[in-house]
Amino acid sequence: RNKVLRVQDGRHFHGIDYDPVTDTVWGTEYEQNRIRSYPNIGSVSDGGTVNYAVNVDGGGGLQGLAVDSVTRRIYVTNGSSSVKIYNMSGTHIETWSGHPEGVGAIAAHDDTIWTGAGTNIRIYTRSGGNYTQTSSFSVASSGPSGGGTPTFGYDVDRNLLWMNYWQAGGWRVYTADTGTQVA
Repeated sequence: RNKVLRVQDGRHFHGIDYDPVTDTVWGTEYEQNRIRSYPNIGSVSDGGTVNYAVNVDGGGGLQGLAVDSVTRRIYVTNGSSSVKIYNMSGTHIETWSGHPEGVGAIAAHDDTIWTGAGTNIRIYTRSGGNYTQTSSFSVASSGPSGGGTPTFGYDVDRNLLWMNYWQAGGWRVYTADTGTQVA
């Protein structure tokens, strides 16, 4: 079985991602407008509490969060047309603006970034501080059990986007390059 951990002062995470380089979970704490990191989770015993290390004000309406473990950047969304980018210390380093829709979901790996606004998924590459859209696709508007508003994470080992549909809608799985549903 997987272990269960408690997080210090955690209430309602909308975005969450894992950094395998530092064994750290990052999350957007919706009610408190905080971005937090919880390091060394592997060393915490089952049922234990993990304390946060980074605790920064991310502004209101925090939604998705993605850790690019290769480029060492954290992408945070708040449902607007901008994405805030932070370094691994939690310092805001850049704002990526100009998205045609409010971005809620986000995933990132090695300067490839997937953004989600409802059922619309856009794929971007980052080069020299510039973002270029390379592709897009649409996903189902609800999960196999209903729900809506998909959020997702990137599976680097299989090149898949795992979609979780809020309000207990279940999961769907898509190829990260073409959006072909595989499960």
